Amino acid sequence: MSSQAKLAVVVCAEQKLSPYNAATGDIIAKAYKIGDVAYISLQKKTRTSAQNRALHQFCEDLAITFNDGGIDQRAYMAALKEGVEISWSKESVKEVIWREFQKALGMPESTTRLATEEVTRIHMQIAKFVAERFGIICPPFPSRYEE
Repeated sequence: MSSQAKLAVVVCAEQKLSPYNAATGDIIAKAYKIGDVAYISLQKKTRTSAQNRALHQFCEDLAITFNDGGIDQRAYMAALKEGVEISWSKESVKEVIWREFQKALGMPESTTRLATEEVTRIHMQIAKFVAERFGIICPPFPSRYEE
């Protein structure tokens, strides 16, 4: 979900909207009632001031640790260029893999503008690359006909 989203919900008589959704951690920023429908803007909670102070303290502590250990910014940047081990997520696959293939194949920038055959072509190219480079069989593209 983006940092802000709008949704419409049906409101029953004498029901109040909570300003905070504990299940999702979202804060309801605005609520408008039109008939039996309430339009709500949701926003993710931002970091607390305690988290902000802790973040800055961590940065200062790490800077001191690096300096005391003789690790300057050049050494850090060199290590970063070697790569950092980060697990994949749905979002990182879409941005790092899917969009790069989409761009390399000269297709529209947005996934919402892809033609049906372009989606299949991108998947096939990714599957081929992953198999050749990493020896991994790419999962099949999900079909609405499969259960």
